[in-house]
Amino acid sequence: MNEILLMLHFLGLGMGFAGSLGGFALTLVTNASPPQDAPVLARVAPVLMRIGQIGLALLLVTGPLLLWLKWGWVPPAPTMFMLKMIFVAAVTIMIALIAMTAGRARRARDMTAAARLPLYGRIATTFLGLVVIFAVLAFD
Repeated sequence: MNEILLMLHFLGLGMGFAGSLGGFALTLVTNASPPQDAPVLARVAPVLMRIGQIGLALLLVTGPLLLWLKWGWVPPAPTMFMLKMIFVAAVTIMIALIAMTAGRARRARDMTAAARLPLYGRIATTFLGLVVIFAVLAFD
């Protein structure tokens, strides 16, 4: 059972990175593309965002299950685990902020909000990378 949970956990991590890095790459492509391509490219962003959100949900479900079933709620390196969890919370907050900002940009056609999305994406990706680093340090 732990192996299946770990596979799902890694799948969630991959989906999170795909949504995060994919969104950033999509922004670069959209900015470099002619205006007539914008409507087609704009349809990809919600898909990438949804992939990232599903990945985060997988992580938030499988992580506690693995901690409980495999480690009995006590990770091998508690300090590193706490740092990991701080960045998990930061990633979660950033994903919520990205979703709210993207919604505002779509509904109100708020270009100021839309302009913040690449920065938020880079911050979320950085936090996700830090989650991985501290996860390795916590469970190695």
